[in-house]
Amino acid sequence: MNRIGDFLARFNLFVPVDTIVSRTISDGIRDVTGVTIDPKQITHTSGKVFVATHAVTKTNIALNQKKILETVNLRLKPYRVSLSSIS
Repeated sequence: MNRIGDFLARFNLFVPVDTIVSRTISDGIRDVTGVTIDPKQITHTSGKVFVATHAVTKTNIALNQKKILETVNLRLKPYRVSLSSIS
């Protein structure tokens, strides 16, 4: 018997790329810094990421920016999206 979650997983492909990018950035920040940020607080335009959060969290992100960008860019490679900075 198959789980319904396995069946519904194939429909994740129909999510807009912007939503996938925001989720991936949020996951990358969480994996590197341990801070959870809601994907709705993340915007990105032409390779630059803007995070609407507290100053302490932004400082933590800035200190780990290189690791976060490496992690996120590797995950976003199939979507042909590349990020250059986080602020």
